[in-house]
Amino acid sequence: MNRNQSLRISESTKTEMNTTHRQTRRDVGDSLAKVRALIEREFGWLRRQQPRVFQLALNEAEALAWQSGYPHLFFPVLAWEKAATVAEWYLRQQTIRQREPAVSFAA
Repeated sequence: MNRNQSLRISESTKTEMNTTHRQTRRDVGDSLAKVRALIEREFGWLRRQQPRVFQLALNEAEALAWQSGYPHLFFPVLAWEKAATVAEWYLRQQTIRQREPAVSFAA
């Protein structure tokens, strides 16, 4: 085997590894999308009440999960925790609005 043949084998191996890596990323992305759909279903009421804040929370959880290097492990927990935090915030806001009447002053 000469040097050129060795180089070709090496390049083909790299190509296979890159393809496998892309497929793995795609598979992870698909699994994250499934988890996201489950969380959106579980917190459907919140998604209807506060769609922007809810989506921002899930986006932040996904970004943090991808930064970890193990998004398939971290995203489900992070996303659920962030959605639960938004739900607590929303319910607290509703309680405050119900307790305190709005006071307005005429100018």
